[in-house]
Amino acid sequence: MSLVLALCRCNPLAGPSCVDLPLDQTLEAGIRGTVTLGPTCPVEQPGEVCVEPYEVDLQIECPDGSDIVTIRSDADGEFEVRLPPGEYRIVPLQPDPTSPFPFASPVDVVVPADGFVEVQIDYDTGIR
Repeated sequence: MSLVLALCRCNPLAGPSCVDLPLDQTLEAGIRGTVTLGPTCPVEQPGEVCVEPYEVDLQIECPDGSDIVTIRSDADGEFEVRLPPGEYRIVPLQPDPTSPFPFASPVDVVVPADGFVEVQIDYDTGIR
């Protein structure tokens, strides 16, 4: 699993920016999840799996759109980022900015005071 410890947090009083945080290895809150890519087959047959784990970059932002950190899911599609409690947006990045696919929509999350919020990011290949 790809593990990242964020170095800043959203500060609603500071405007559209982040403030530095000390690197806190004991922080036990954040976002973890899985990224998938599908469908990967033009016509899904019974018993056939047309979704696979996806290794891709994800941008974590404050609600105002300021970038906190960019992380990458691993070969199993898993990722984890440790963050202070608060509201965040996960923006799945386009692997090829010149192509509309694969595509995934942003996901808004609330990191709890003690623990991780689990998310699923689904990239659509456009195959139908």
